[in-house]
Amino acid sequence: MAETFLEILIKPGIPPVDRQAIEDALEELEFDVAGGGGFVDGSASDIALYVEDVEETIPSIIAILQQMRVPRATVILQREPQEKTYVVYG
Repeated sequence: MAETFLEILIKPGIPPVDRQAIEDALEELEFDVAGGGGFVDGSASDIALYVEDVEETIPSIIAILQQMRVPRATVILQREPQEKTYVVYG
C-alpha cells in the first residue's frame, strides 16, 4: 500500500518544544514523521508525516494530539489521493 501524506495543522501555533514532544510521541508509535515547524507569525505550527493506512491510524494520531492538549482548532489534513480534513476535537 502506498504511503499517504498528512499534515497536522496546529492552530494557534505552539512552542517548538511542545511540537517536538508531539513528533517524538508519533515516532514512538512508528509513524514516519517527515518534519515540522512553526509559522513565523505564530498563527500555526505543523507536523508532516506519512502513513500506510489513513483510516486505521487517524484514531491513534488524534489520541496523541488530545493527550498533548493541542489547541481546539487543530486539524489533520490529507492531501492525496483525495483532500480530506480530520478534526481533533469533534
